[in-house]
Order: sequence, then C-alpha cells, then structure tokens
Amino acid sequence: MAFRRLRPKVSARQLLIFRLAAQGELPLTQVSKKLGVSLAQVYLARHRVGKLLKAEVRGLRRETE
Repeated sequence: MAFRRLRPKVSARQLLIFRLAAQGELPLTQVSKKLGVSLAQVYLARHRVGKLLKAEVRGLRRETE
C-alpha cells in the first residue's frame, strides 16, 4: 500500500533504483552499471525514496489507529 502511494511522488527510474538497491538483489555498483547511472545517483535515490517510503508507512499506521 505504501509503495502504491509513493509511485506518483517519484519517477519510475528512482523506484527501480530503490528496489534493486534496497532489496539487496544486486551490489550498488552493479545497479549503477545495469541502469547506466552514477553510483552517487544510486545512493541518492535509495536515500530519498527510502525516506519517503518510511513517511508513507508512518502515515498508514496513523490512519489505522
């Protein structure tokens, strides 16, 4: 649910970077090479999307209380 609410807020590219980087499917250097982006962009997308996702999860928890 939180991921669905996040989709309109970030680009599809950032979501893909986040999924590959945060779920640990690939090392960050491979994510960078596979998607043709710099390693800095991978770190930044992982950080920004992760922060937004945490906020969405907190919001959902408040709604259910």
